[in-house]
Amino acid sequence: MQEKDYIERLQEKCKRINDPELTELVNKLLEERMNLFDQANIDTLTGVHNRRILSNIHQCSSLVICDIDNFKTINDKYGHLTGDKVIKEVANALKNSIRDTDYICRYGGDEFIIIFTDCYDEEVIKKRLKEVQEKIAENLRLGSLQEPVSLSMGMVMNIKTDYLNDIKDLIVKADMALYYSKGNGKNKVTQYEEQTIKANTSVSIK
Repeated sequence: MQEKDYIERLQEKCKRINDPELTELVNKLLEERMNLFDQANIDTLTGVHNRRILSNIHQCSSLVICDIDNFKTINDKYGHLTGDKVIKEVANALKNSIRDTDYICRYGGDEFIIIFTDCYDEEVIKKRLKEVQEKIAENLRLGSLQEPVSLSMGMVMNIKTDYLNDIKDLIVKADMALYYSKGNGKNKVTQYEEQTIKANTSVSIK
């Protein structure tokens, strides 16, 4: 993460200067900076990043939008407290399934964005996403919740190393792929293709 790299560079400089008093002061300032950074960029319900983090990420090989299937039905049938528990459990499943170098943020409501960094193998990414879906389908049952919880996903590969000027475009494309997953049975991973979204790019989890 850019913020983490910045802090590590400052700490390394302090070590070279070898001034204990200066090091202590810098560490206190950095701790305050990190606290402010977390307050601004962490979603309070799930503990994952919120959408503000997107402006602080400088490398992306694949962007994925995830949406909890039939979430409105879950909310209406079991109440918002159960809905919040489902969102938190999905966030945990996503956090436990990505690398430390990747990112997950709650984009809004029951939508999440995953950003994979430095991984341009489509099959590796799809396999990881499929594992997330299977883990959620197998493990996510809360109290009286009888319906299985599943995720629909839209994925777009990014061939550029710096995507800052293209983040909105990537989100739009991933959202189009997500819309395809939602309209074609849900619980799917659909990859965005140039010109069209092809049916054979969807992976259904049964």
